[in-house]
Amino acid sequence: MIVCPHHDRTPKGKLCPHLPVPQEGYLQRFTGVGSEYDLLCRQCAKQADAVEATLIAACSECFQRAEEESYWDGGILGRPQVRIGRQQLCFVHETFELPELKGSTFLNIQPIEGTPGSSLGCTLSGALIEIDAIRRCARTVAQVPADALEFDGPYIRTASKDWQNGPPVVLRVSSRGELAALANTYGQQGAVLDLCAGRITMNLRRDEHHEDVSVFPLALAEFDDRLLVIHGTAWNRLDVSDTRTGVLLTQRQPTSWKQGEPRPPHDLDYFHSDLSISPDHQFIADNGWQWHPIGVITAWNLRRWIEENPWESEDGPTKKDLCWRSYYWDGPLSWIDDRRLCLWGYGQDDPLIPAALIFDVHTGKLEKWFPGPKGSFVFDDYLFSFDKTEGMTVWDISTGERLAAEPGFCPDGYHRRGKHFLTMKEDGMVQVSRITNAAAITKGS
Repeated sequence: MIVCPHHDRTPKGKLCPHLPVPQEGYLQRFTGVGSEYDLLCRQCAKQADAVEATLIAACSECFQRAEEESYWDGGILGRPQVRIGRQQLCFVHETFELPELKGSTFLNIQPIEGTPGSSLGCTLSGALIEIDAIRRCARTVAQVPADALEFDGPYIRTASKDWQNGPPVVLRVSSRGELAALANTYGQQGAVLDLCAGRITMNLRRDEHHEDVSVFPLALAEFDDRLLVIHGTAWNRLDVSDTRTGVLLTQRQPTSWKQGEPRPPHDLDYFHSDLSISPDHQFIADNGWQWHPIGVITAWNLRRWIEENPWESEDGPTKKDLCWRSYYWDGPLSWIDDRRLCLWGYGQDDPLIPAALIFDVHTGKLEKWFPGPKGSFVFDDYLFSFDKTEGMTVWDISTGERLAAEPGFCPDGYHRRGKHFLTMKEDGMVQVSRITNAAAITKGS
């Protein structure tokens, strides 16, 4: 039993008198004040109200020792408090018509970051259309060849399975808009297209092994004046190639092996999935999973992978496992800056508590977390979280407070340089939305 002798220190929380219990672990019981919680063994958790008087107040040092000497078995009682700040922010929406878009159904839309108003969308027919929200115009820049991707059948109608989410096509666009990479989200095929020449520079393909529950791993990275594509080539293997020449930059031996054979070095029992590149293009995050299944979000250094160690994506020294959650992967995430990654969901087992967790990818450590956000993540000064059920919420990551909420607002994409959200409406209508100070609107009116 841990007894805290530091009565002159501010308590961090309460401990069950039976802790630590290494064989059984403990539950976290949220107090309803911020994200504070107490630690209870399984037996005490069954009668939490009755044992309240027996709990021991502990300072941060003793509380941490109890956590380290025992273990959290994933159990949770209660819920953390969602902090609501002063509602100072709101959205201003502007809707206009683009006749060129009438009849188009968009599968994915991504910003062309180098051009403030422009985004690229992929339609159900495979047309790649540039949408300029500032000049209010649109034009088709390329057509995805019919044999490059599947634009019908199960590859598009992915919502029939409850573990599949997001757009049916993965779309990545270079910052200047001269090149795009696409793949069927839950399929095997992909391609890299030169949008200026209107031709494919690379065909992409991954193994047929649980691809129906793993987003096609695909990302573009700018690296020493070269534009590179990171892509899945097997269920447990990523590679880096030059987008212009198709030259493989991560050449290494295969790790496939059969039952009864010795396991080769660097073998990775991990399904690569949704990829994300840091703003400075130095780190890559992988939102994948391993059997049974457990979602494990990892990150590693891109330069070291390309220049020093082709096995960096398997077991290199810069690779960090940020967190794991049973039966949950491919959840929302967003880079906060060059070294901090914000992930969705608190807990160790699905269903998770809606929350934002901020990790340092250099150390792999959790810096902080706060409850409340739910849905896709975008960070730009504030953390924006949105989905079709909850609508849009805006969060201050320094305080964990919610600053704005707008039910029903679920945009299709965000343009960081243009500082606007883009929503495709019916019949060629487009909505552009910007965050602003509510007080300024009131004063202006």
